[in-house]
Amino acid sequence: KALDPIADKVCMMAVLTYLTINKGFLFLLFFILLSLRDIYIIIIVSYLINTQEEVFQSNLSGKWFVGISALMMTSYIYIDNSIINISLYAVSIILMCISTYEYSIRYLKVFLLLDKK
Repeated sequence: KALDPIADKVCMMAVLTYLTINKGFLFLLFFILLSLRDIYIIIIVSYLINTQEEVFQSNLSGKWFVGISALMMTSYIYIDNSIINISLYAVSIILMCISTYEYSIRYLKVFLLLDKK
């Protein structure tokens, strides 16, 4: 449960580094947003693991985000169609926002429960 998201992130960051170097600003922006999102989630999850001794599974929108983002990055590497590429980029950003929101709500509920104890 804990290693799979880490492996996903390592692979994504490697490809994003390549795309940032070769494709420029859009991927630098994506890299920064993803880094901030992951740092936010890692801090909260680390705290909860230490206080609750529980590893939370990823949410469905997070899985869709990783899948669509992988498809988007692949399309930028292999397909020269700006409509497909930009569409997948936009969907990836939207899914990143949705999954981050859902994680935040989940963790807020956990913190509220901890506060009542």
